[in-house]
Amino acid sequence: MGFLPPEVSFAQQRHKISAVLWCHVLALHLLLVKMESQREVVEKGKDLLPVREPGQDYHKYFNAKEYNKMYYTNIEGHVGAMIECVIRFYHKVFSQGVRGQCLLDVGSGPTIYQVLSACENFEEIYLSDYIEQNRQQLQCWLEASPDAFDWNHIIKFVCKLEGNQVSWEEKTAKLRKRVRAVMHCDVRHDPPLDTDRAPFDCINSSFCLDAACTDEKTFIDAVTHLAKLLKPGGLLLTVVVTCGKFYSVGKERFGFAFVMTEDVARHAMEVAGLVVTICESHSIPDMINDPNVKITGFLNMAATKPQSY
Repeated sequence: MGFLPPEVSFAQQRHKISAVLWCHVLALHLLLVKMESQREVVEKGKDLLPVREPGQDYHKYFNAKEYNKMYYTNIEGHVGAMIECVIRFYHKVFSQGVRGQCLLDVGSGPTIYQVLSACENFEEIYLSDYIEQNRQQLQCWLEASPDAFDWNHIIKFVCKLEGNQVSWEEKTAKLRKRVRAVMHCDVRHDPPLDTDRAPFDCINSSFCLDAACTDEKTFIDAVTHLAKLLKPGGLLLTVVVTCGKFYSVGKERFGFAFVMTEDVARHAMEVAGLVVTICESHSIPDMINDPNVKITGFLNMAATKPQSY
């Protein structure tokens, strides 16, 4: 009747199944190759993203709200660990008795964490930044606007460091009361800001000088400009990124124009006539693998202006 023997039929069926399976394997392989190729194109595209430069690029491309959301929503991961370290640095300095009448925070950005410990020791605090939208965000928080970034989790963390001597609500109210003004500043100019409150007892600057300066000379000049605003015996506190390439805010990348090192930072302090009293060098090699931040470390520094200067 034309039927094939059972063993022949089974062999043909096995051959057909093998062929189908091979086609599926080949199709899967081609799909994986295509996906990997697309991933490489995306990664290459990321590497080709323009890196924004100090100055006018910040006015045009920087997004203050996105910056706070990306880096301060929580203090976890590599960036969070760095921010926590800076908060602890300021707590340590101000808990050791550094106090006075007036403190200036230079390059505040849209953030207030860097003056939370200072508000216990200084009657007048002045915030300042180069970018208008950063100043607007600071003003929003000072006015308790519903649009302001929520700093409560970081305020609570600082209160815990301080032994909960005051509640986080009391610290919030105290800082808002003691901030007397939010001013425009440009560390590349001499003087960096127009104010009749100088000289100051203390000046803070966190993650500003490294990003604002285009080369080592500009950095030295900026430190010198700040030193001129200090009283004799005054204190300059700085936090700068070392060996940074860029950091991201949303889809934008902002670069570091020169290689900051501890030697460069110390030399700038010396040229400005300041005496370095604290220099903490922190390495964060894992952050080099973070797609949003390419830096390898940072410095926490304190330097005094001699009484006779």
